[in-house]
Amino acid sequence: GDFNNNTKLDLAVTDAQSNAISVLLADGHRTFQQETTYSTGTRPTSIIVNDFNNDSKLDLVVANGGDNSIGIFLGNGNGTFGNEITYAAGTSPLSVRTADFNNDSKLDLVVTNDEENAISMLFGNGNGTFQNQIKYILGSHAYGSTVADLNNDRKPDLVVGNFFDGTISVLLGKGDGSFENQTTYTVGALPLIIVSADLNDDSKLDLIVSNSDDNTISILHGNGDGAFQNEITHTVGSHPYGIAVADFNNDGKLDLAVVNARDNTITVMLNDEDETFQNQITYMAGSGPSNIVAADIDNDAKPDLVVV
Repeated sequence: GDFNNNTKLDLAVTDAQSNAISVLLADGHRTFQQETTYSTGTRPTSIIVNDFNNDSKLDLVVANGGDNSIGIFLGNGNGTFGNEITYAAGTSPLSVRTADFNNDSKLDLVVTNDEENAISMLFGNGNGTFQNQIKYILGSHAYGSTVADLNNDRKPDLVVGNFFDGTISVLLGKGDGSFENQTTYTVGALPLIIVSADLNDDSKLDLIVSNSDDNTISILHGNGDGAFQNEITHTVGSHPYGIAVADFNNDGKLDLAVVNARDNTITVMLNDEDETFQNQITYMAGSGPSNIVAADIDNDAKPDLVVV
């Protein structure tokens, strides 16, 4: 996000080994200023950006997997952030996402808790503070998640990966902070990351899942009513992890980029005429890449990739 209001995209990255986040301010020419670090809880694993206290300044939220908490960093609007404010989550929180789940015009948080087979919902007060967590039980080892309106009812829905089950759970939001009973879909072995996008241009959101143990991604095409078709799998590199979606070749179709943690590569999958993603290009990355983001870093109206 743009943390210092200079119209250039900045970066915020978690560092699980040093229990910190790093903020890197962009100069708009593919380079970044020296990082500024902020102490977090133990083993931060996931980070999101949004304005949680309605002051038109971007804030940060991290999931601290090692001490069962989430941390809030309120932005000052000049590229700096306040000290971490923590809230209790479940056991081993891994993924954090945000949306207004109870329709009160205040952003809420949903957290996947890996060791507890559950998600935690924390309703926002609109001023950067949150209420105590409410838990929902899901499948085995809740891991990655994504939030989107999957059935076009203008209420945010939730998809969670069940790591050891090889499934994903779709929970349709009721608009009051609760969800319909989960529907599960089979994907590959040890699913990690889930993203949503309309890959086949039918105005219905699809799901893309990285399956870390069988070196594939799963694509589940949406029906537009919150239900999904059976998975279509595509082989990528070794131990796929993060997924980015963008139109990389300017043909009007959304493409995919997947980081492969064990062979240190990026697989770019171009969306072809029949949406089979057969055209793959492999790029080398650094050691053990785990996440990838598509964004226009250098302001040339072309999506770039940032890999960590």
